[in-house]
Amino acid sequence: MTQININLLPKKAARDFSLSLKQWKTIISIASVVIVLVFIGGSFLIWNQKEAAAKEQTEWDQKLAVVNSQIAGGDEVVNKVEGLSEQLDSIKGLLENRSPWSEVLKELASLTPSDVQLINLTGETNGKMSFSATTTDYHAAATFVKGLDGSSLFKNVELTSAGLTEVGDKFSVGFNVNLSLDSSAFQNNSDNSTSN
Repeated sequence: MTQININLLPKKAARDFSLSLKQWKTIISIASVVIVLVFIGGSFLIWNQKEAAAKEQTEWDQKLAVVNSQIAGGDEVVNKVEGLSEQLDSIKGLLENRSPWSEVLKELASLTPSDVQLINLTGETNGKMSFSATTTDYHAAATFVKGLDGSSLFKNVELTSAGLTEVGDKFSVGFNVNLSLDSSAFQNNSDNSTSN
């Protein structure tokens, strides 16, 4: 017996891999679209990453600005405290060098003759004082000015002006005096009063 091999299947067709010009154009067009889409997608991803990084940087810049403003606010508080300290030192100095006006007025009352009237008494924080006075007696005015000049509380006593005024059939002497308060005399008096 002989065997015969018979193939009932059709012969394999040889595959032709040649593409027509139209097919090549289609493949190139599709490839171009894919490349453009990949480029656009990549660009979008890069842009998103840059946008996220910029947003994060902005948030950090804002946080840093808040911290810097808090530091500046702390410096401002320190400056205010230093300013207040300077003001308190100034007030302390003023209080230490202030004139006890009650003592000044007592001294003026004890030195003022009964027929002398004080008018427009002015005292300044720097220890200067001025006033106007009237009297009907020249001797009372002279005694008053000499008494001020001899007082331990006053210094630089100066009669700045004097004049005669006629009121009806009477004459009146008006005069102005400037003087300074002697702060050392006040300190001695306050030392004596605190030790008593």
